[in-house]
Amino acid sequence: ERDIEAQGLGEEKYDVIIFSDVLEHLNNPERVLEKSRGSLRPGGTVLVSLPNVAYLDNRLGLLNGKWNYTDEGILDRTHLKFFTLSTAEKLLSAAGFRKSTQRFLSSSRHGCRVFL
Repeated sequence: ERDIEAQGLGEEKYDVIIFSDVLEHLNNPERVLEKSRGSLRPGGTVLVSLPNVAYLDNRLGLLNGKWNYTDEGILDRTHLKFFTLSTAEKLLSAAGFRKSTQRFLSSSRHGCRVFL
């Protein structure tokens, strides 16, 4: 286990770096993404999974004045950042990445939709 905000990913080079429901827990996800570029081998890939705060249930709740934090899911108490598809794309672009593939996944466990 490593504190990627403080230590980065180290000196090793990787073909694939996976940020699976990680970036929303960081103080500065853009900086972590920027630094991770140096850990990729040429032609390497970064896979990102983020909860979508613009999920319909969240929107409806907000319209009704509800924004209730939970122990897991989109409104997890430990989330420091929230992303929509647009803000996720801007985050990745600002860190020097380009989107090659995008998928939406529904999760009945967390009652949310994520995008990759």
